[in-house]
This record gives sequence, structure tokens and C-alpha cells, in this order.
Amino acid sequence: MWRRARGAAAAGFLLAAGAAADPLAIDAAPVASGPGDGAAVGALSYRGGLHLRSDDPRFGGVSGLAAAADGGALVWRGGRLAGVADARILPLRDAAGAALAGKRDGDAEALARAPQGGWLVAFERRHRLLRYAAPGGPGAPPGPAPDLSALPPNRGVEALATLDGGALFVLAEADAAGGRRPAWTVDGGAVSPFDYPAHPFFRPSGAARLPDGRIAVLERGYAPAVGVKARLMLLDTPAAGAAPREVARFEAPLTVDNFEAVSAFRAAGGETVLLLASDDNFNPDQRTLLLSFALADRRAVTGGGVPEAQRRPRRRALPPRGRGSRRRAVPAFATIGRVIRPLRCG
Repeated sequence: MWRRARGAAAAGFLLAAGAAADPLAIDAAPVASGPGDGAAVGALSYRGGLHLRSDDPRFGGVSGLAAAADGGALVWRGGRLAGVADARILPLRDAAGAALAGKRDGDAEALARAPQGGWLVAFERRHRLLRYAAPGGPGAPPGPAPDLSALPPNRGVEALATLDGGALFVLAEADAAGGRRPAWTVDGGAVSPFDYPAHPFFRPSGAARLPDGRIAVLERGYAPAVGVKARLMLLDTPAAGAAPREVARFEAPLTVDNFEAVSAFRAAGGETVLLLASDDNFNPDQRTLLLSFALADRRAVTGGGVPEAQRRPRRRALPPRGRGSRRRAVPAFATIGRVIRPLRCG
């Protein structure tokens, strides 16, 4: 998880941790998907969700997520997500091994498995990618990477995903010319820029490769009049002319918060399961949610639609970032079984 907090930066993820990791006590309470719990959300079917809380002041602000190929060590009962176990936390470090601190250096925003092994973390404000061979170890530049120097301070890379064949998909939330957003693929030494379609309300906040090779892009938007909303897009091929399709939308009366992280795996029965996590901004009026959904068979996902009944505006506005925060975060790797989450600070 990535965590954000006033005056400090945090980043981390949930995975199988090493012996040096600090134990992390997490309370996991079940949450419904909304009225008529279990109803379909576009092309998704709800498979249970959790509200995660901890007394550890470092916990919160999730903005990245990676799951093991089989879903890792999350607790499932009757096919529904029911709990978490074996949670631990480690610091995010720079190339010299010093723990990252402060927004400028530690504002981690995205996480993906590195094509060459280990983990890639994207940071904004001081825009860069770092590769971690192991959680808690030093982070170093991964080699060829996009030029991120022109991105605005708080509109950096929000989404990373490793593609079939080992290429890397990189997507920023900045505005680009022609109603697009800057994106890149990195394949060996070749860095290829392209434009991702922009929406006037939604901005990308996470990405994950599906077991069938497609890319799921999570997008999120907020306005005081309607509150927070999110939608899930599917992208066949990240390249010039990309045309992602909306397959699910999250807004009241459905359970929704500041969704910033997505991951996917294939369950034992063959279902493609998506995990969504929310960033609580270390704000007591927001929540760290971990929700699970099964994606409809590929043949059933035609890209149109989200029923109008799911598009009701949310009238309760969320507080701006940081307001009401009582916790202070430091950049860290948080681990739960074999699920990984980046924590950031904003």
C-alpha cells in the first residue's frame, strides 16, 4: 500500500515479507457492495470486501496493489473475501539504503512487478521509477525509462503494469494536448510514447494485467458536488490509438471511496478476480477498503455498459486531502500474505 500523510511521505505494498519486516496488526471488517449486496456492478460480480484498520500510525493511504498469481494468502470463505493474515511492514529506501521521507522524495503512486524481477515503484513530485529487488532493500533506477521531467508535480505516473512478453505499461494522470494523457511502453531499451484517452472527470489511478493479457485501468474522479466516483476500463493493447472500454462504474449508492489500486489473478475455479483498494489519505472520514470482484467472461464484456441505475450522483462530499488527519506516515512496504500494496503520501 502507498500511504499519504500530512508532512511525510509513505509508500509500501502487501506481499510475503522477509524476516526484518515489522508485524502489522490489521482489523478487517466485512463491507457490502451496496444495497442488494452482491448485485452485479457492470461486468463485475461482487466477491466480498473488507474495511481495513490498524492502530499502527504507518498504516493507510493505499495507492498501489499487487497480488500473487493465485491470490496469495488472503482469507476466503464460501468464495468471498473474508480476512487478511500475516501482515507486515518495511520501509521504502533510496539507492543508498536510507529510508525515504517527505512528499518530494517519498510520494509513491504505483506498483508493478518488474520485468527483470523484483518490484517497480513510481513516484511523483520528484518524478521517477525505482526498482526494488526485495521489499525493504534499496531502490535503484530500473534502466531505460520514460522522460517524466515535463509532468506537473502532482500529476505524475499513477499506473504501472507489466505486459505479456515483459514490456512495461506506464500511464500518468497529467493532461496532454488533444484531450489525451501521456503514456508509454518500455520494452527492453525501447521507450515508446503514446496518448491515452482523457475523460473530463476521471483520471487514471491504477492498472493491472489480467490473466488473459488485457490491461485493467482504474480511473477515479472527485468533485465537491458529487463526491468521489470510480470506473474500471479494459484495454486490449496499450499503444497509439488505444480505445479502453468502460466495464464498471462505482458511485453511490454502491460502496465507493478513493479507489487508487487494482490487481488481478485467476482463482482456482478459473474466474478472473479483481482486487480494488482505496486510499484513505490518513483522513478519519475516509476508509481503506479492499474489495474483490469476479470479471465476466471475456465474451460477455462488450464494453457498453453500465446501467443508469448505477450512475446516481453521490451527494456527500469527501474532505479535501489531509483534512482531519491524525496519523503520520513514512514510506514503507506493507505486506499481507502475498498481496502487495503501495502506500503513499499526498
